[in-house]
Amino acid sequence: MRKGLIVFVCFFTVSTCAINLSVCAGDNRNDSDAQREQANQYYMKGNDLFTEKNYNDAITEYNKVIKLDPEHIYACYQRGASYFNIGGYEKEAIRDSNKVIALDPDYESGVAYGMRGGSYYALGEYRLAIMDYDEALKRGLDDALIHADKGTAFLNLGDYESAFEVYKRVLALNPGGRVEKIVRKNLEILAVRLKEKKQNPKSGVLTDQDMNRLNEFEKVWATNLDAASEAISKENFSSADRYIDESLNAVQGMRQLLIDRDLDHTKAKRLDAMEMMTMAHANLEEIAIVGQNPINPKQDISEIADLFIETNEYLKDAAYLFDKNDAVTIADECRRIKNGLKSIIKNIERKSGRKIL
Repeated sequence: MRKGLIVFVCFFTVSTCAINLSVCAGDNRNDSDAQREQANQYYMKGNDLFTEKNYNDAITEYNKVIKLDPEHIYACYQRGASYFNIGGYEKEAIRDSNKVIALDPDYESGVAYGMRGGSYYALGEYRLAIMDYDEALKRGLDDALIHADKGTAFLNLGDYESAFEVYKRVLALNPGGRVEKIVRKNLEILAVRLKEKKQNPKSGVLTDQDMNRLNEFEKVWATNLDAASEAISKENFSSADRYIDESLNAVQGMRQLLIDRDLDHTKAKRLDAMEMMTMAHANLEEIAIVGQNPINPKQDISEIADLFIETNEYLKDAAYLFDKNDAVTIADECRRIKNGLKSIIKNIERKSGRKIL
């Protein structure tokens, strides 16, 4: 795990929590006053525990709120922030971020994008982290820590020029603070890397051999993704895991080749789309695993709903990027899978007798 500088905080004091929860829960006309009051108490207790950095117990309280109101945006965010701050639960933080973004992408100036970006950063998914940091910044979360982790993500990806520009913004936002010391240290590393880059005569050039390698990587990606899809349909999940890993390795191989040639792979949107499509298949496998067994109404329904939201976003974004890259056939395949996703969920609902969406 590669933890960044960001730590997420509780936005609401106890008094404002009570007001916000009452408004949110009051929108559901089927909720009783007693149920709203109970949820309110769970939420306030969760925030007290969060403030004390007792994140595990805070999660327990937020779970109680979300059980009463699955679309309670405040509890969803706070639970995700708790998972994030514990460390090692990045996937859970990402799913709660997805839920908040689905409910309100501008929530608290885009803080859910910042949390999801920080989770991707911790997982080493720097390109996805940068995309989410940009969304957070676009929505007004102009925070020095967001910029700092974005700059370090660029540094880790080998995009030194972009890292340098982002770090300059950090120094303007946070002069003299702890973050400045870290950034100045990273600027020293950048200076060495940029000097090495200027001395490398192969920088910025793709040979015919390189192009052949990129084409081979893409064939490996496509072949393994097709095999993963077939394995999932046959419920051969161990094979599906292996094929999905091979697909992701192929995309990483393409990125590494571009890094080796000092090309800006962070702007290679086709690779972004390939990665998103592969991650969508990983989620489809998880949905199939949960759906093949009797549904646990307290846990599995929420998990499947979260996976649906995340997978839907991956496929939508991948289709858009493939279209922009003139890869219309693959874009159409993303849309086909996306359209079939609801049918998969409906089948699970019929099988279980439980409402998911």
